[in-house]
Amino acid sequence: MAILSARNPAPASAAAAAPAVTSGSASDIGQSSATLSGTVNPNGQSATYYFQYGTSTAYGTQTSPAGAGSGSTPVGVHQAIFGLTPNTTYHYRLVASSSAGTTDGADQTFTTPTTTASQTVVLGHEGFVSPGGIVGAEVGCFHGTTTCDGQLTMSHAGVTIAQRDYSIPADSGGFQNMELNS
Repeated sequence: MAILSARNPAPASAAAAAPAVTSGSASDIGQSSATLSGTVNPNGQSATYYFQYGTSTAYGTQTSPAGAGSGSTPVGVHQAIFGLTPNTTYHYRLVASSSAGTTDGADQTFTTPTTTASQTVVLGHEGFVSPGGIVGAEVGCFHGTTTCDGQLTMSHAGVTIAQRDYSIPADSGGFQNMELNS
């Protein structure tokens, strides 16, 4: 009697899949910054991700790579970007990599807001003249995003008694001291 033996080959293991990515929306969009988001499914492999961005689909800039874990379900990811130009449309996409490959997300866009002219506001004056002939006024630069530049003139009874050029950064202020005219 002959004995026959049949061997069932072990099933071939499925090849590991590259990460799955979805480019999400941009949020907290300012004149020079934004936060980019998306989801990464590492598909069971240790994965990293980064965002590519720029003023065209050539991108040109990318964030530093960050870890997305090694799970098999999508995880939310986000990174803040800085150094953007006001009133400019930017393209971006999420990219994820693992030992199984790299996946590029779909291109998305956002536009940074325009600059807003600031207003110079004279908040008051010191109300005194120093023994050295110095008078001061408190001046602020508010309600916008641009530097306030100009000339501050103090007068008494229609006569200019002091003048000074100023340059104040947006959303700030302080005393501007002026020497009295002789």
